[in-house]
Amino acid sequence: MPFKDRCIPASPLCRVLFAALITVSFGAGAASPVTFVARQAVDGDVFGTTVAIDDGRVAVGASSTDLERDDVGAVYLFDRTGGGIAPAAMLQASDGELADGFGASVAVSGDTVLVGAPGVVLSELNEGAAYLFERKGGAWTPVAKLRRDTVGKNDMAGVAVALDGGVAAIGAPGADVVGEDSGVVLVYERGEGGWTKTASLTPKSAGERFGSAVAVDGDRILVGASGDVPAKETTGSAYVFERRDSGWEQAARLTPSDGGGGDGFGDAVALAGDRALVGARFADLDGSDEGAAYVFGRTGEGWSEIAKLTAPEPADRDQFGHAVALTGDVAVVGAPRVDEPGRDSGAIWTFAPGDDGWRLSTRLSPSAPDTYDEFGSAVAAGQGAVVVGAPQDIPADADGEVVTGTATLFPAVH
Repeated sequence: MPFKDRCIPASPLCRVLFAALITVSFGAGAASPVTFVARQAVDGDVFGTTVAIDDGRVAVGASSTDLERDDVGAVYLFDRTGGGIAPAAMLQASDGELADGFGASVAVSGDTVLVGAPGVVLSELNEGAAYLFERKGGAWTPVAKLRRDTVGKNDMAGVAVALDGGVAAIGAPGADVVGEDSGVVLVYERGEGGWTKTASLTPKSAGERFGSAVAVDGDRILVGASGDVPAKETTGSAYVFERRDSGWEQAARLTPSDGGGGDGFGDAVALAGDRALVGARFADLDGSDEGAAYVFGRTGEGWSEIAKLTAPEPADRDQFGHAVALTGDVAVVGAPRVDEPGRDSGAIWTFAPGDDGWRLSTRLSPSAPDTYDEFGSAVAAGQGAVVVGAPQDIPADADGEVVTGTATLFPAVH
């Protein structure tokens, strides 16, 4: 399905190109899944590394895209059209360099897009940064490059980003703010004069890797702190912050009731109103790394665990909880290492609350699942729709073993 438009001239900060072409696979019926990839994508781009959705707009990161340098990265924007999807724009950084990983994280809210590039080198390796774009007069315009004031090696700022309205959050889990690898989250807010940093959120101790994942919903921010997973010393945690008269204050620290060392709890988070969903992809059930996800709810002035979600048939190394999302009363959980129908083909499950607690609702599958797709590596949800990344997928119409990656839109999930 060809689509072309003119390029927007480069700015001093970033360059925005309209997407040229897209490949789409339609299922039967308006609510059928739509699997797509930008036709510009080539082998190794990992299109679908990260995904975001807000009403009629979908963003997909391809963090290994080669442009002027290898692995500079790109983000593709698409507009939802009925039960399908159409290309809208391609975003990239004009100052992109080797292995920046632009598109390793992405968030979208209305006419604003936030893109993380954790490999950006400012003065040392992997300090990272994030880029803000706004749609003005029909064109996507770069408005800011966000970074820590005092950067450090392997801060990895931008490994996680979140955006809601005029609030942006950027995770830098490798920052040594209150100790080695304590992590930090930078909060920016939009005012009359543009975007301004209003807070630097921090954990209590070293080694927490605070900022591994972030989510924003209104006046709340949820921050994942997955800890040092290989050391297997801590389970990980997630922090809830709320905006009050004095600024952003910690309201709760969430931990699983049955967590174990190295679970990676907090490596994926989602937030919707008084509900939080936290993934623990390395949680051991009866084996190794089957994974789990935990639902928390706010009751009165506190937060408590209300459900533990697992795959219907957990298996070793499934990594259930690798990616999580919330939409309405539906929790969406990705498990990219599920070996059915093929090795590492991946899976997505949805859950909903019932009279006897949270129950499995359905399994979401692309139109043509295959071996090593890693479907479920990224997931986003909103207004009843779900978009899923499969960064190792070979598109259905690919000429040979071209592993570009794909994304799949599920227009209506209940």
